[in-house]
Amino acid sequence: MVWTGLVAGASLRRHGWSPAFGHCSPWHRSIIARLLAIGLVGVLGGCHLEYPPRVVEPTQVGVITAIENAPGADVVFFDGHRLNLPTDEPRPPLATDRLMLYWGDEDPPYVSFARSARDAPGCDFHHQPAETFNEPGAIVMIMTGSPELGIRLPKAAGYEPRSSDYEADTGRFFSPPDFCLNAAGQVTLGG
Repeated sequence: MVWTGLVAGASLRRHGWSPAFGHCSPWHRSIIARLLAIGLVGVLGGCHLEYPPRVVEPTQVGVITAIENAPGADVVFFDGHRLNLPTDEPRPPLATDRLMLYWGDEDPPYVSFARSARDAPGCDFHHQPAETFNEPGAIVMIMTGSPELGIRLPKAAGYEPRSSDYEADTGRFFSPPDFCLNAAGQVTLGG
């Protein structure tokens, strides 16, 4: 670190900067401008989303086995129960063999996750959210494109993230991990 400072100081003096007189050459001013720009990008690049103002908890969770159009869409889950989505309700695309989490009273009214390619117990579905917060017994995920809305999902028995993965005071993860979920919509693994 000291060597870098000495080299930088020698280089600045060679290009007209004098610490005794406190003036800068045009070359030095351009270097300062570049460093400030890089610092600003670094500060802005390090911004994170805050805890969402609205947090929902799914009222229906299930693996989609069929989608039937009969006014609206009837979503049929693996366990046999059905959910009717009205036609006037804006909806994200649905597909079979995805985990659907439905809460219905916010926009969007649900989200669905793809099957996981991970070979880990309980890692049936996966998702990497834009931001994530740890809470006692739950994980709150902020989905990409919906910074105002968080989804609170229960942790499966035995899952607890390492305390070094999130801020102690806010619960915000330092880097949102890929999360695994089981077919019941519980978080089973993060990393």
